[in-house]
Amino acid sequence: GLGICALSCLVGADYPDLVRVAPQKLSSLSDLWLLAHPDLVELPSVRAVIGFVTDCAREDRVRLRG
Repeated sequence: GLGICALSCLVGADYPDLVRVAPQKLSSLSDLWLLAHPDLVELPSVRAVIGFVTDCAREDRVRLRG
């Protein structure tokens, strides 16, 4: 098995057999986008999920940046 992909350090850190290659070339892939359909984005349940995911990302921003 051989392959290469962009993978979050947060995920990759759990697999010691993975090797980072060219991290400087992938540094621009650090943006995270959370999208919701325009017809659903104002629903309380959708807003709750967006708020939860946003809060988690802020709390884990150092780990997410690798």
